[in-house]
Amino acid sequence: MFQKKWIKITSIVLGSVLAILFILSIIITSLINQKLPAIIAEKNDTPYHFTYDDLSFSLLNGSLALRDVEVSPKDSTMIKDSIDITGKVKEIDIVGVNFIKLLTKKELAALKIKIIEPTVNFFELDGPKMKDTTQVKVGQSIYVNSLVIKRGQFNMLTSDGKHKVAKIQNINIDFDGIRFNERTVEKKIPFRFDKFEIKVDSMFFKLNDHQYMVSSQVKFNDKELLLKDYRLKPIHTQGKTYLPNTYDSDIFDIEAPQLLLNNTDWGFDQNDKLYFKADGLKFTAPNINIITAAKVNKAPKQKIKVNTKDAQLIDIKKFEIDNGKIKMWHPDASRAKFYIQNVQTVIEGIKLNELTRTSEIPIDYKTFKIKLDSMYYELNEMQYVRASHLNFTTKDFVLKDFKMKPLISNQQFVNNLTSSNTLLDIEAPILRLSNNEWGFNNQQFYFKTSAIKLDEVNVKLLNQKNERQVAQKAEAAAQKFLINFDLQIDTIRIKKSRFLAANKFDFNHVDVSLLGLKNKYGEQLNVNHLIINNPKFTLFGQPKRVAQRGSVKQEKSFYDIIKVKNTSIKNGVLQMVPFGSQKPNFTLKSFNLGFANLKVDPKTIKNSIPFVYDGVVLKSQGIDFDMSKYYQLNTSTLEFKNGNLIVNKLLLKPKLSRLAYVSQLKKEEDIYTVNVQQIKGNGIQWGIDQSKDFYLNASNMILDQMHANIYRSKVPADDTSRKSMFSEKLRKMQFGLGVKQLNIVRSKLEYEEEGPNSNGAGKLTFSDINAVAKNVNSGYKKSSLPDVVLDWKSHFMGGDMYANWSFNPMNLNENFRIKGYIKNMPAKNMDPFLKPYLKVSAEGRFNEINFNFAGNNNNAGGDFTIRYNDLKVNILKDNGEKRKVLSALGNVLVSKNTKGNSKQAKVENIERDQQKSFFNFFLACILDGLKETILII
Repeated sequence: MFQKKWIKITSIVLGSVLAILFILSIIITSLINQKLPAIIAEKNDTPYHFTYDDLSFSLLNGSLALRDVEVSPKDSTMIKDSIDITGKVKEIDIVGVNFIKLLTKKELAALKIKIIEPTVNFFELDGPKMKDTTQVKVGQSIYVNSLVIKRGQFNMLTSDGKHKVAKIQNINIDFDGIRFNERTVEKKIPFRFDKFEIKVDSMFFKLNDHQYMVSSQVKFNDKELLLKDYRLKPIHTQGKTYLPNTYDSDIFDIEAPQLLLNNTDWGFDQNDKLYFKADGLKFTAPNINIITAAKVNKAPKQKIKVNTKDAQLIDIKKFEIDNGKIKMWHPDASRAKFYIQNVQTVIEGIKLNELTRTSEIPIDYKTFKIKLDSMYYELNEMQYVRASHLNFTTKDFVLKDFKMKPLISNQQFVNNLTSSNTLLDIEAPILRLSNNEWGFNNQQFYFKTSAIKLDEVNVKLLNQKNERQVAQKAEAAAQKFLINFDLQIDTIRIKKSRFLAANKFDFNHVDVSLLGLKNKYGEQLNVNHLIINNPKFTLFGQPKRVAQRGSVKQEKSFYDIIKVKNTSIKNGVLQMVPFGSQKPNFTLKSFNLGFANLKVDPKTIKNSIPFVYDGVVLKSQGIDFDMSKYYQLNTSTLEFKNGNLIVNKLLLKPKLSRLAYVSQLKKEEDIYTVNVQQIKGNGIQWGIDQSKDFYLNASNMILDQMHANIYRSKVPADDTSRKSMFSEKLRKMQFGLGVKQLNIVRSKLEYEEEGPNSNGAGKLTFSDINAVAKNVNSGYKKSSLPDVVLDWKSHFMGGDMYANWSFNPMNLNENFRIKGYIKNMPAKNMDPFLKPYLKVSAEGRFNEINFNFAGNNNNAGGDFTIRYNDLKVNILKDNGEKRKVLSALGNVLVSKNTKGNSKQAKVENIERDQQKSFFNFFLACILDGLKETILII
C-alpha cells in the first residue's frame, strides 16, 4: 500500500516538473521571440542588419534554429563606403548553445552549427575602400565543435551589381574544433581549427579585363586540395582563334583535367609566418597556351619582396606534371614562338624559405626529372630549333633529333637587318650531358659537367653577311665575353660530324674531343687538350670581288683570353677547290697537326691569323697539287716541327706530253720537270703580319738530290715579251721572303732545246750540283737588302764548273757580278752552245775556262781565259753542214794546243736581249769569249 502511494507521489512530482519545464520553455521561447530582435538590434554594432523570418530553440538541448536569415547594410552614412557584402541564409541550426552566456557576454560555445544554402554577394568598390572607424566589440571567445555549411553560393559583383566578377556554386564546408578568442583575433587567420573540408561544384573568377578562371569541382581539406577541370582562359577570342595581345602582361589559356595536392599542412606559425607543406603536387595533362605581351607594351617586372624571417614558406616533397603541353605565342597570336609536348616532370624536395629567397635561384630542390616528346623554339626572327625528345634530370641531359633551321629565305636574310650575321642549318641526332651541376656562387652563375657527347652533328652555314653588311641588331646585342658564366667541362665528344658553309668550306667526318675546359667569367677560358680525329677539310675558292670585299677592315670588341694547352688534328685530309671547279686542286694527305699553348686574346684577334702558339708539329703523307692547266705537284711524306721542315720526294711534272704541250702553245714556253728527293728547312717562320701581309722566312733551306729538266721547243713563235732579271723578280715579289742560306746538294739540272728540223733535242747538263745561295730576300716593303751571293759547284757537260754570282735586289740597274771556271770539258760537249750561236763545232778538250763578268740590265763584259788540248774547229753552214775550206783554214790558223798557257780575251759591251733570260745573257758573254779566243773568222 505504501509502495503504491510513493509511486503515485513520484509520478505527480515528475509530471509537475515536466509541466513546469514545458511551461517555462514556452515562456522562454516567447520571450526570446519577443526580445531577441531587440537584443540583436541593441548588441549588433556591425555595419549590417541581421534579420530572420523564423526562430526556434530547445532549452533542454540548447539548440537554436533560424530560418530565412538575411544580412543587409544599415542605413548609415558613416559606414556606407565600407559596405561590400550582403547575404541570405535559408537555415541556421545551432546545437548545444549556452544562450544566457551568448546573450549577456556574446560568447559562443556550441556543439554544432549548421548553415544551409547561404548566398553571399560581395561588391567591388569603384575606388579604394575607406577605413572603417566603427568599433566592433567582439566577445571573449567562440568554441564550436563542428561548423557545417551546405549548398552555399558566393558571388562577387561590380559596384553597380550588373556584372559578376566571381561565382562559386554549391559550396559545402565542414570545420571541426573551431576556436576564436582574443589571442587569435589579430592573427592572419583569426581562428583555429582541428580539421576542415571544403567542396565546391563549380568556380568562376574574372581575374582582370582579359582573363577568367573556372573549375568544375574543388575539394579542399586539411590533407588534400583537388581541382578538377581547371581552366584559366582569355576573355576575348575569335572562336578557337586567339586575338593579338595588346595588354601589358601575358595572356594565359590553361586547361587541366586535374590539379592535386596531397598530405598538405599550411597556415601561420606561432610567429604568424606563412608556411605550406605538401607530400605531393600533381598537375595532370595540363594544356598551357601563353600569348606574350609585346615588348613595347609589357610592364616592367617588379621584384617580389617576401617579408619573412627564418620561416619556411614552401616545402613540397614531390611536384609532378603528367602529360603536359605548353605553347607560347607571338603577341600577334599568328604563330607559336615556343612549344613542348607530352611533358613529364618530377621535382622532389622543393623548398622556399628565408635562406633560399636571397639566392639568385630562390627555390631549392633535391632532384628533378623532365621528359618531353617534342619541342620547338624560335631563337629570333631568323632561326628556330626543334627536338623530338628531351630527358633532363638532376645529373644528366639527353636531347634527341635536335635541329636548328632558318625561318626566313636567303633573300630576306640578305636584304634585312637581322639579329645575327650568320644563317645556320644544324642537325644533331643526340646530345648527352652527364653528371651536371649548376647554381650561383657569389651571385655568379656556374655550370659543371663531366661529359658532353654529340653524335653526327651537321652544321651548314647557309649564308653570312660580309663586313659591309654588319647587322646592327647583332652589334647592339653582342656579349662582352664569349661565355658569360663560369663553366667547367671535363670532356666534350662530338662524333662523325660535318660543318658546311656553302661554297666556302666543308669540314666532314669530324670527330672532336675537348678535354678539361674551364671558363672563369671575365678572366680566362682554358682548355687542356683539343683533339680532332679523321677530319676531311675542304676549302672552296672565292671570286676576287668577294675576297676583296671580305678583307674590309672592321673593328670588333673582343675581351676574351683563350688558352689551349694542346691542340691535335689526327689523320686529317685538307683539300682546296678553286672557284668555279668541282674538284680539288690541292690535297694535304693524311696529316697530323699539333699546336702547343695556343692563345687567342684581344691583341691576337686583330691579326689575320688570330692566334699565337709556342710550338707546332705537322706530319703528312704528302701533297697533291694541281698547280695549273699544265702542271701537277706531288710529294711523299712531309714533316714540320717548330720551324724545321722535311719534304720527301717532291715531283713537279707536266700533265701533257711534250708534243701535246707544244702543239697548243702560241709562243715559246719552257716545260719544267722537277724531282727533289728531299727538302729540308730550318728556322722557318711564316704568317701574316699586322699589315695583313704574308711572310715566309727561313734560316736554312736544303734541296737534296734535285733533278730539274727544262725543255724548250723552237717550233712555236718566239716569246718577245721582256724578261726580268733575278734581282728585279725578288724586288717586285709581293710578299715578305727571307732565306738566309739555300743549299742545293747532289743535284742535276738539264736544259733541252729542240728545233723544227733537229734530230732530237740538244741537251745541256749540270750534274752533281752543290750550291749555296745566301741572303735570298724579297724587296717587299724594304729600302735596303744585303747582296744575294751564290756559290755554284757542279759537273757541266763532262767537265767541272764553279761560279760565284752576286747581285742586290734593291739595285734598280740590276747590277751583277759572276765569276768562275769550267775545267776538263770535252770540246764536243760544247756543241749545243756553239752550233746554234757561233755556227761551229769543236773537238778536243777544254782544260780550263775562266770568266769574270760584271753587268747590269743593259750590257755586260769582263775577262775571259781558256786552256785547251787537241782542239779542232769545224765551221758550219746555216743548215748544219760543214764548211770544209773554212774549217781547214781555221784549223791551220788556230793553235791546236795552248801548251799550258792561257789564251785571254776581253769581253766588252755585250748587249742584253730584253727578250731573253739572264742565263742567255751570261751564255752570250761566254760565247763571245770563246769566239775571241778560238776563232779567227
